[in-house]
Amino acid sequence: MIVLNEIYTVLKSRLKELQEIKKIDWYNNQYNNTEEEKATRYPVVYVEFIDPISWIQNGDKFQHGTATIRLHCVVYDLQDTPVRCMEFVQKIYEHINSKSLYDATDFQLTTELVRQATTFPKRYNQLKVVMMDFVCEIFDISNMPEGIAVQPVEFIISTSS
Repeated sequence: MIVLNEIYTVLKSRLKELQEIKKIDWYNNQYNNTEEEKATRYPVVYVEFIDPISWIQNGDKFQHGTATIRLHCVVYDLQDTPVRCMEFVQKIYEHINSKSLYDATDFQLTTELVRQATTFPKRYNQLKVVMMDFVCEIFDISNMPEGIAVQPVEFIISTSS
């Protein structure tokens, strides 16, 4: 579904504004498989769309659905404390919470991202992971035609004295 890729691209662009983030990527269970993965510079944010997205049909070609977007925020830290990771997550939260996402044509792709849940899973050696779930309504017009043909309009102007 192309709309999810568009949302990912816009969200990635917004997150890149934060200098602290070294990498943003689709979530693919990376931090659970560090032995098999390529070396990564941290901190990292992985983006995941939580299944399912329940779609509602509005009109002939327009759909919208409530989506949960999970951000996996990963920090490499030798300290035996989660504080650095929590500070990193707080910056991300402040940067995107209550913000809508728009594409390059200024079409609104989502309603405001609202944090719904935060999860602190167990630590993975020196990797600290915090997951934040944001809920928003997403809009998909990818099935709509780009334009609608209309009949030419003739204007007749009369002047009366």
